[in-house]
Amino acid sequence: MTPSICPLYNRPFDRVTPLGPRGRIKYAAGPTRKRCRRSVERENRQLGEYRLLAHLAKGGQSAVFLAARGGPHGFFRPVVIKGIPDRNLGDRRFEALFYKEATVSSRFSHPHVVTVHDAKQVGDEHFMVMDYVAGQTVADLAQRAFSQGDGLSLHESLLIVADACEGLDYVHDFVDIDQQSYSIVHCDISPQNLMVTYQGMTRVFDFGIAQVVGETAAGSDDLVGGKFAYMSPEQCRGEGVDGRSDIFSLGVIAYELVSAQRLFRRGSVEEVKEALLTEPIDAPSKASEWVPAEIDPIIMRALEREPGERYQRAGEFGAAIRGYLSGLGVDLEALREGLGGKVAALFAQERQEVARALRDAREQMSDQALRPPSETSVEVATYRAQLIASEEALEEATARVEELNLGAQRGAELIGALSDEVRALRRRQSYFVAAIVALSLFAAAIATFSMTEVGSAVSASAEAAQQD
Repeated sequence: MTPSICPLYNRPFDRVTPLGPRGRIKYAAGPTRKRCRRSVERENRQLGEYRLLAHLAKGGQSAVFLAARGGPHGFFRPVVIKGIPDRNLGDRRFEALFYKEATVSSRFSHPHVVTVHDAKQVGDEHFMVMDYVAGQTVADLAQRAFSQGDGLSLHESLLIVADACEGLDYVHDFVDIDQQSYSIVHCDISPQNLMVTYQGMTRVFDFGIAQVVGETAAGSDDLVGGKFAYMSPEQCRGEGVDGRSDIFSLGVIAYELVSAQRLFRRGSVEEVKEALLTEPIDAPSKASEWVPAEIDPIIMRALEREPGERYQRAGEFGAAIRGYLSGLGVDLEALREGLGGKVAALFAQERQEVARALRDAREQMSDQALRPPSETSVEVATYRAQLIASEEALEEATARVEELNLGAQRGAELIGALSDEVRALRRRQSYFVAAIVALSLFAAAIATFSMTEVGSAVSASAEAAQQD
């Protein structure tokens, strides 16, 4: 018997139970307890200055870990480590995209965008260090909410989208610290790349295929499989994109969250593209009877196939949503608090496991800072290996310094000897010159004396001849 498929996220039912509003729609149950435990499997290994604590996720383009960094006087900071999977190591094109994501994301500072703080290579491993966001992706949240209750309310769904609009509006009109302006397009907005925190805040992350407007656009071969259903028509056609492309993608998410219906999911990629480019889009209120018609124009404008007919800025989309909620008298802060509470309740077990992993790591790092490691620990073996290597390097450096010192000493002695020789040569040269001068003077004197004697002899001879 073929298992039933969840209509929202295309995953098999773990159990078939009529859930959703008024029990009319069936949704797949969320991850089982066993699967959840594996998702926070303790890694317990060191990667540079970071300790990998739990394996959070592994996808086609990255492996994601909960990690922490310790420091003096009890310093402890949880982070997320995103690394390149082993199968992509050595792929220069992939590594270039990876570090481009890190470079772009490292410049962001906004409450609705996840920031990257560092990117490094340790041995053969490449990784980036990101904000640790205590929460869940919209994909996991929607599935868990529909599997264990009536799903997300209309207002909660709209708040998620409005927050994402603020984050996208920031990156679409980004001004760097050097006052340079960039329009950065995410290019992969999907439920998997939006995180809802336990305080009800939504944050955009994973800028792995982001593009700066004016640069060469990423081709569809750069995309993770399954994301075609969230592309804009222009991105699907391989055309240049700008921020309005992300607005379309966010419109798809808004449609699916409020209606509990997948918009462009089909049986194959080609069918998805055909639906995305040509098939009519029914209003959310027609797709699901519990969606009020007043919300239709807000979402449908984001889903216009022509970019010029959509919202021109993500902030406009967010403002339209907030205006709708305010018009109903919705207290947005209370709504946010309720959304955060729902996320925390639905993922209470995962939250406890992460908290336990962080507590254990903090205690372990604190103990290691206060005492030497035990003789049998792996840390000691690593420490000793590092110490031996350091000592060998120090000995080699010391020998080299001594060699250089001896060389310098011998050089100084040689220079001193040469200086003495030069001075002696100069003295001998002076004596030689003086001798030559003396000899020249002596020769000149002899020549003068000789000429005088010859002159006297000639005069005497002349006088004698005259007398004769």
